[in-house]
This record gives sequence, structure tokens and C-alpha cells, in this order.
Amino acid sequence: MNRANILNVFEQLIEESYFHCEWAIEWQERENEIELIFQMNLENPNNLSFRDNYDNISHQTDLVYNVKMMIYKDGYKRFSDKDYIVSIPVNCERGIDYGKCLAIVKYLKKLTSSVDVKWLDFLSETDVEEFSLKWKWSDFEAIQNRLIESNRYSKTPIYFPHHEDIN
Repeated sequence: MNRANILNVFEQLIEESYFHCEWAIEWQERENEIELIFQMNLENPNNLSFRDNYDNISHQTDLVYNVKMMIYKDGYKRFSDKDYIVSIPVNCERGIDYGKCLAIVKYLKKLTSSVDVKWLDFLSETDVEEFSLKWKWSDFEAIQNRLIESNRYSKTPIYFPHHEDIN
């Protein structure tokens, strides 16, 4: 039986969604993890100082902002949640619904599309000390429910790749 490979599915869905940023999918086979990474360039017109998650300080006029999410095999979690906007476990036997993968990509598209506006709002606010995007489960579930209501949510299971599935 041919099992749908989660790496191929996410790559296809992201390509079809035309994200307006750089993106990558990293498969950490030994850790049973898949990172979805979206990278945006943000302008810092006033050369303000910013500290990233790793305590690096930057004064550059162009800053790189990453949005990362983690998909991992249930029971194999070996990472810190603070590095990711969200982490989603996938059951090894049941996989993850194709519809849920589609909802994830649609929600990530919505989030990454809002970065520029949220960044400009952040620069204009004087009392806000941190710039970050937050994963809102209610917004994600609303997208998932719209897919279900419009009969575009497929329950076809998608699985982590086996070693022989990797191109």
C-alpha cells in the first residue's frame, strides 16, 4: 500500500499557496521531527536595537524574522516549545488528516501574510516590548471547520516518511 508522505504533502501545499516569503521544510529523521520555516525580511528604518530569542542584539536596517512550527511523531518530543509558534504531534499509526495539513498551511499563510502590518504596528507602539506572532487555536479551528463545512476537508491519512520514502 502506498502511504502519503507528510513531507511531500506539505511541500505541495506550501508551493500551491504562494507564500510571500522564503520557506523551507527540514526533516530531522533521527529526532522524528519536521520543521516548517518561513523567513521574512523586515525593515528597521530607525536602526532600533532588537534582541532575538537567543539574546543576540541587532541594529541593522533589515532584520530577518522567522516563523517556525514543529510537527513530530507523538511520543518523540525532544525540543523546546519556545522556539516554535506551535508544535503538533502526529500519531504513528493513524497519521494526520490531509484536511488538517491543509488547514495548517492555510493558517500559516494567514499568519505570515500579517507580519508586515503587525511589524509596522509594533514599530509605532511605544509600550510594546516584544514582537511575535501567536498561534491562536480558535482561528486555526475556524479554518479547519470552514474546510469541513465546504466539503474540502479530507480525512485521508498522511504519514511520516519511512527511510525508503525519502527522495
